[in-house]
Amino acid sequence: HGASRAHAQRGGGDRKYQVPGPGYLKTVSCVVMSGRCTRRSSSQAQPEHMLLTPTALTNGKHSSAMKRRRHWLLLLIALVGLLLAALSIMMAQRPSLQVRQLLQPIQWFMISGYHPHGYEVMKIPPALHTQLTALVASRPDVNYGGDGERLEDPIIFGRSSRIFIPAALQNKIRLTLHPLAEAFCKCELEERATIGGSGVRLYRRGATLASHLDWAHKFVVSVTLNLQQADNATRWPFTLRAFAAGANAVAHRPGEAVLYEGSRMLHARPEPLADDWYAAAFAGYVPKRYPKGRGLLTRLFVSIVQSVSP
Repeated sequence: HGASRAHAQRGGGDRKYQVPGPGYLKTVSCVVMSGRCTRRSSSQAQPEHMLLTPTALTNGKHSSAMKRRRHWLLLLIALVGLLLAALSIMMAQRPSLQVRQLLQPIQWFMISGYHPHGYEVMKIPPALHTQLTALVASRPDVNYGGDGERLEDPIIFGRSSRIFIPAALQNKIRLTLHPLAEAFCKCELEERATIGGSGVRLYRRGATLASHLDWAHKFVVSVTLNLQQADNATRWPFTLRAFAAGANAVAHRPGEAVLYEGSRMLHARPEPLADDWYAAAFAGYVPKRYPKGRGLLTRLFVSIVQSVSP
C-alpha cells in the first residue's frame, strides 16, 4: 500500500491528453513517470479516437451536401435523357425503328465476334443460285412501300416486293449455306436457320436500307445473297462497321453472298438503289449452345433478348 501511495504521489499511472491536430483533437494515451508523460509504444497503445472540431463537422456536412447534389444532378440528367428518348420515339415516323436505333449502341458494344474482319464475300453455290433466280422470274406475291401499301420492314425506305420461298427450297437454303457459315465463323452452328421474311426481297429503284443490327439471338452469323438485278452491271454498296472501327463498303455482284456477323456489325445500304430492282435473300444462323462460352456482356445481352423475344 505504501508503494502505491508513493507512485500516486509521483503522478504515476495512465493518463490521456488531447493533442490538437489539423481540424481535430486527438486523444493520446501515455504513462506518467516522474511527472512526465511518456507515450505508449505501438505494442502498448490503446485505440485512438478522433474528436471532430466544429471546423471538421462543417467540412463533413459540406461534403455530404455536395454528394447529394451530385446524385440529384445525375438523376436529373437521366430523367432528361429518358424524356428526350420518349419524345423522339413519339415524334418519329417509324417509332419501332427509332427504338431499335436507340438501343442498338448497347448491343453494338456488348456483342463479341468470331471472325477477325466480321464479314467475307463468297460465291453462292450454283445449284441453289439457279433455283432462286428461277423463283425471281415469277411474279412478286406482295408489294410494299408504295401509295396505300404497308411497309415490309421499318428499316426499308422506298418500295419493295416479296416472293415467298416454298418450304422445301427454304430447307435447301439452310442445308446448303450451313457448312459455308460454319467455315466462316469456325464454330458449330445449329442446323436450323431463320430465312428473312421467308422469301426473296425485291428492292425497287431508289430504295435504301437503314443502318441496323440483326436480332442477337437469331442472326449471329448472317448471309445476304445477291440473286439478280435488272442491270447486272450496277452495284449497290453494302456497308458494314464493327464497334470502334471504320466502315467497309462491299459491292458484291449477282451470284455472290456476303457472310457477316449481323448482330455485332452495323450494316446498311445508304445509297439509293440505281437500278430498277435488286433481288436478295437472307439467312441467319446461331452457334450451338449460344451464348454459352461467350463473354459476360454477350451472355447478359443475349439472355435479356431471349427472355423478351417471342
